[in-house]
Amino acid sequence: MKTEITGQGAGTAYIVVESYDPTVEPVVKNRKLVKVTVNAPAESIEITGVSNDSVEFLKGTNTITMKVGTVTGVSYKLSPDVCTDFSKVKWSAGKGGIVTVKNGIITAKKASSKDNNGKYIPTTVTVTCGKKQTVISVIVE
Repeated sequence: MKTEITGQGAGTAYIVVESYDPTVEPVVKNRKLVKVTVNAPAESIEITGVSNDSVEFLKGTNTITMKVGTVTGVSYKLSPDVCTDFSKVKWSAGKGGIVTVKNGIITAKKASSKDNNGKYIPTTVTVTCGKKQTVISVIVE
């Protein structure tokens, strides 16, 4: 016999599962405690800071400026607070090899390209959790 359990919300529940075979004498009962965890999906990803004092966000933006060869960690917060999807957080860097990213650690590999006015063109670092994404613009000087 197969029984399905459907989670109604995020959290952890413990279920006692009991089975027995009435055709065997004496009747042997099996009892097992099963832990079931339902993860809440991320509703938003908020970038909360960087770990390198020489790297900071440009005021009011998700843009950081780095020097070639520097490394910084990016901290983030998943919402709602009950979200437990940390294993689903994925990081990716834009094309061009300007930066690399692994588990929130950004390494500046080479300078960003410049536009016709001499301004740096940012590359991107994307953090994804489930269907939610946040993009960080990175300028490497």
